[in-house]
Amino acid sequence: MTIGWTRVLSRCTLATILGTSTTWVHYHQVRAEELQDTNALKQRAATVLSKAKESLSLEALYKQKARQIIQKYYRKQGLPKSDTLETAVEEHLSSDDEQQGIPASTFFKELSNASDPLCVPMVIVGGGTAAWSALEAIYEKNPSAQVLVVTEEAYAPYNRTPLSKEMWSVPSISASKLSSTTRAELEYKYHLPNLPESYRASIMTNVSVTQLYPKENKIQLSNGLEIFYNKLLLATGGKPNASELVNTSSIDPSIRDSIITFRRISDFEHLYNSFINPKYRNITILGGGFLGSELACSLQNRLNQENQRNKQITLLCPEAGVLGKFLPRYLSDYITKQMQQHNIDVRPGVSVFDMIPTQSIDTVDHSRIQLQLIGWNDDQHMTDQVVIAVGITPRQELAEEAGLETDPVAGGIRVNAAMQVEGNIYAAGDVASFWDRALGRRRVEHWDHAVVTGRIAGENMSGGHATYDWESMFWCDLVGLNISFEATGMIDASLRTVGVWSLKNSFRRGEFSDQNLNEGVVWYLRGNQVVGALLWNREGKGLDIAKQVIGSKLQISSVQDLTSLIPVQDESGKQAPFVIDTSVLGSH
Repeated sequence: MTIGWTRVLSRCTLATILGTSTTWVHYHQVRAEELQDTNALKQRAATVLSKAKESLSLEALYKQKARQIIQKYYRKQGLPKSDTLETAVEEHLSSDDEQQGIPASTFFKELSNASDPLCVPMVIVGGGTAAWSALEAIYEKNPSAQVLVVTEEAYAPYNRTPLSKEMWSVPSISASKLSSTTRAELEYKYHLPNLPESYRASIMTNVSVTQLYPKENKIQLSNGLEIFYNKLLLATGGKPNASELVNTSSIDPSIRDSIITFRRISDFEHLYNSFINPKYRNITILGGGFLGSELACSLQNRLNQENQRNKQITLLCPEAGVLGKFLPRYLSDYITKQMQQHNIDVRPGVSVFDMIPTQSIDTVDHSRIQLQLIGWNDDQHMTDQVVIAVGITPRQELAEEAGLETDPVAGGIRVNAAMQVEGNIYAAGDVASFWDRALGRRRVEHWDHAVVTGRIAGENMSGGHATYDWESMFWCDLVGLNISFEATGMIDASLRTVGVWSLKNSFRRGEFSDQNLNEGVVWYLRGNQVVGALLWNREGKGLDIAKQVIGSKLQISSVQDLTSLIPVQDESGKQAPFVIDTSVLGSH
């Protein structure tokens, strides 16, 4: 099933197509190469968008993105290019990936009645992107590998990223087909053309790992089974930190089914059924971070497209504005206002004190929920569905209880550059605390980070010598608002930022929300060092430059040092940057 994914390709694939592939040269040279190639690449990318729209599924599009990320990673390691940039672009014109990809139902053999104990050369704990990426790396190096995946969900490794984005562009799905459609779109395929049909990975679903015994090379499962391994990958991801927003332990049982902590496919299916239910007049999202803001925009955009006026989407933000933890205040205010103008009921600076069940005459089949609010004009808010959309806490309990080293600051399981925890144990993805050569030890929750770290772990589990030297990125699409951006490095609102913008109108203090933000670059500074960059409405142009700047630990002597790193042009095509420095909250 082909879905409404246009912004996926323009955000993910197009960002890679327009980015340069050389990351060893100085960023000024990168910029010159990028400017020279941009127009030709745009034309080819337009062809890509036109043809791929008719042939590629969501899974195939993300696979194309992953392929480009992996190619860039290898090039940065000094390995020869396998393709030219033009060849890589042409690959997007083909739907071969859809035909060649081995679906999870074929790739995996379910182990439902395994004997105790079980001995497996390689075990992967987790069912997300890092697990999938590691599997592909393992089978590319050794097609006869014996691998077992253990996941507590009912699915093979799948992609969570579209749950708040592209999945809401899927045409209306009947309840009977929701599960199969979601599985088909999100479960990863395995693009291993040389893999003999007789070799398949094994998987155990709906089961968790309860104990890890490193000295014995053994894990114990929730069903009592013991598994011995030679190599182990912990790709356990994280769990939503719902307690940041509400005390879920005190929720009345009568409304518990109307409160979702949004993380998994099952949560998406639950919310989808509520969304299409005409009796659910209000859906309230708690959390103004990336997940909450993207989900609110996706739902509202769906309502706008279907011309529905009898349902309201409410977004409650504990911060002063949407994405307030990550963006400078003026930019957070701008997004907040744009969302409100697009019919989203955004309430900044609000927290939920309590949730109380109540009944109304026209909703006899379910209890409505009365939210007790703090920090808003009205201290009560009535809703039919609550969605807790919050960041995660890394799932490191297994490692902690086993005595493995964890990160007391950033959280997660500490790994070295080879994604090795110790001995024959590896970790990858959201749970891995790694050493960033430019920014120090950190942990990130980015899709491309899971792709790269999963592959590194998989290669090294198979006898390789891959190391981590990568600056991950992420993207955010606020569908319906014509706002999208990519970011890399440290994106933290507490840091000083210098924004280089193209604006239609002159800036006046306190009136920035009335401006038309065409495009811009926001640099994040720790002291005088550039540690992060956010590229606003640039379709990936300049992303490699930003990574190079951060990787070089650039120290600036003045704001002007930043204005020409990534050119920002006005509507006439001239470079006329308008600079906003949050250290003085003015223009230069």
